[in-house]
Amino acid sequence: MLDLELLRTLVCVVDEGSFTRAAGRVHRTQSTVSQQVRKLEQTVGRTLLLRDRAGNQVQATDDGELMLAYARKLAPLAAGRLRQ
Repeated sequence: MLDLELLRTLVCVVDEGSFTRAAGRVHRTQSTVSQQVRKLEQTVGRTLLLRDRAGNQVQATDDGELMLAYARKLAPLAAGRLRQ
């Protein structure tokens, strides 16, 4: 099973367009956000994001887009379940 927190981090990085901005949004360090995305990529065995050398610009790969669609559907379902 995939870690919901890792999926949320992936969504945040893509929405913000950078690891640095995503880190500020989720109140974590940039390195923690980067580690979370790497962990998710290792778990699924796919590269999910293309990064520039500075990590300031990221773009989802085709596999990343598929994972994003999954994450965007799963997060609201999980949040609803937690409230019950």
